[in-house]
Amino acid sequence: MILIKSDKIFAGLVENSFHSILVEMTLDACKLFHRISFIPVITSAYRENDSGVHGYYRGIDFRSRSMSQSSIFDICEKINNRYQYDPDRPEKECLIYHDTGRGPHLHLQSHPNTKRR
Repeated sequence: MILIKSDKIFAGLVENSFHSILVEMTLDACKLFHRISFIPVITSAYRENDSGVHGYYRGIDFRSRSMSQSSIFDICEKINNRYQYDPDRPEKECLIYHDTGRGPHLHLQSHPNTKRR
């Protein structure tokens, strides 16, 4: 099961073509969430007029507020060990836990060069 925060986010998911590796990573992340009995909630996906990954169908955010810090970091580590964001920028990660001013959350992102390790 995957929950989606709003009808607008749901429409953005089904009306657009997301980067294929992002879809694969999203499904992998959801499997990891389910292993710890956490129901994932997608809180953001495509954002019109966004100049970042969300505007290019390469970013999805997940709610994290009821997850333990250890679970958050474990899932980030597993996804980032499975996928490389961009070989030319090894410091970048696919799944990060951050707060951009609207609350802490998990941000999953891909790049055209993202690949499975």
